[in-house]
Amino acid sequence: MMEEGYVWIMTDALTSLLHSIDAFTLASMEGILGVKRYSLAHVSHFQDFYERFGKRFSLKHPEEENPVPGFHVLQAYDAIWTVCTAMNESKNRSELPENILRSDFHGLTGNVRFANQTAVPARILQIVNVRDGSYKELGFWSNEFGYQETIDHSTDHDNSSMKGLGQMFWPGGTFNTPNGWTLPTTLRIGVPTRSLFKQYVNVEDDPLKNETSFSGIAIDLFRSIVDEVPFDLGYKLYPFNDTYSQLVRQMHLKNFDAAVGDIAITAARYKYTEFTPPDTESGLVMVVPLQTKSLHKEWLFIKPFTKSMWILIATITIYDGFVVWLIERNHCSEPPRSPLNQAGTLLCHSFTTLVSVQGSILHSNLSRMTMLVWLFVALVITRTYTANLASILTEQKLEPTLSNLESLKKNNAMVGHSNASFVSKFLVDVLYLNPKNMQGWEATGDREENAGT
Repeated sequence: MMEEGYVWIMTDALTSLLHSIDAFTLASMEGILGVKRYSLAHVSHFQDFYERFGKRFSLKHPEEENPVPGFHVLQAYDAIWTVCTAMNESKNRSELPENILRSDFHGLTGNVRFANQTAVPARILQIVNVRDGSYKELGFWSNEFGYQETIDHSTDHDNSSMKGLGQMFWPGGTFNTPNGWTLPTTLRIGVPTRSLFKQYVNVEDDPLKNETSFSGIAIDLFRSIVDEVPFDLGYKLYPFNDTYSQLVRQMHLKNFDAAVGDIAITAARYKYTEFTPPDTESGLVMVVPLQTKSLHKEWLFIKPFTKSMWILIATITIYDGFVVWLIERNHCSEPPRSPLNQAGTLLCHSFTTLVSVQGSILHSNLSRMTMLVWLFVALVITRTYTANLASILTEQKLEPTLSNLESLKKNNAMVGHSNASFVSKFLVDVLYLNPKNMQGWEATGDREENAGT
């Protein structure tokens, strides 16, 4: 597809590395267009950085012929400069994130600033064209001024067309603008039939009409994208009744041009094909049954409060009893008692205040006020205790039968999985589960698990 009639456009991730690609590789990329962020090569501090980088790079890597810093190097330099500047302005570590987000300066990659905790994207993009074993800078594009051969913001004419850029060289060695691509045949699109998540992709056969229907979120999204393409894209959907990994390999073998469905992105599959950005996060979760949580009934009465709460209640109770005893001892007509008897009296005052004001035996108004305040606190504590204990006795306490992967291995438990998914191979080869404990199933009924992830 590098012949005449095709168009290839590289994104910034690859275009920024063109300076480090050898001439032999660039020769196979003749005619490709590239878009990258524009660096401020004309400013003085860029020239200073360029010279210092070239000297150090040549000393460390004398075998390299091109000591030009790439855009990723410039980004790293601006990132370090941003953090260092924010650290100088911060009095403590907590101020550092806020000072970073307030950064606003002209770095090597342009204006560095943040909005909504995200770096503001570049305002100017540079367009290059691979030709003659190297690449040529054709011009620039910005959202405000469109396409321009030079950065000249004084012009106010319409720059919505690329005709104002330099002469472009296209694949196949031609200067004539191609249509974009040509399709000799209809694209063959594979669709997995073993998906357990029918709302995402569903394949059904209609014996009466002798046809297959395709539905689901993935199918609707694919058709909507095709409708937005500004040319006729011929395609046909084909059901594929095998594993997802086999579907990916069939694309590698050219039996399918593409695939649509809930196909998870794994390292093994990435070797055979390219994936579009995922619309959901992929990962593995362990779904296990729940069981009633075992409770030690003999110690159930201490469950309503935490350990620290019990200590606090005991401390306040003893303190309140001590205050009442200290006030009331001057009104006691009985002969002095021993320290042990007085300690018993103190504790008796402490714990009887939880259930009674003891107003009949108190002589001082000050002690009565103390007891009245404590009675209110004790009332709140007892009501809270009663409510928490009732909740513990009536609420159903559930806990998972297996809490982690190690307990799964230790109990030698059976593990169910979809036969169409990569999960079984991952569990055995990576997590080292016993293959004899693996049990697969097929998509039947209206199950809603995701076989692809």
